[in-house]
Amino acid sequence: MAHRFLPDPLIFAILLTIATFALAFALTPQLPEALVMMWDSGFWNLLAFAMQMVLILVTGHALAIAGLGVRDIMGYCVTTLLFPGVVFVAGMYLF
Repeated sequence: MAHRFLPDPLIFAILLTIATFALAFALTPQLPEALVMMWDSGFWNLLAFAMQMVLILVTGHALAIAGLGVRDIMGYCVTTLLFPGVVFVAGMYLF
């Protein structure tokens, strides 16, 4: 039912891009070509960051739905990262 009343998110992205371009053109002394070049370079930097965030979300979801064995291993890893002394003690115990 919400699909009938809410437009596609791409429409919001396009409208916000146009509004930002118009404001930048009106409020700064930059030429339109320079604004497009700035948008292009910034877009690819944001895309790399967005893909890193997607990787974090997908990995977190995969670990959240994994079995108890993976959770135990991850709990051990978190413990060793949070408490460096544990790594030293575990190393002394194993060797």
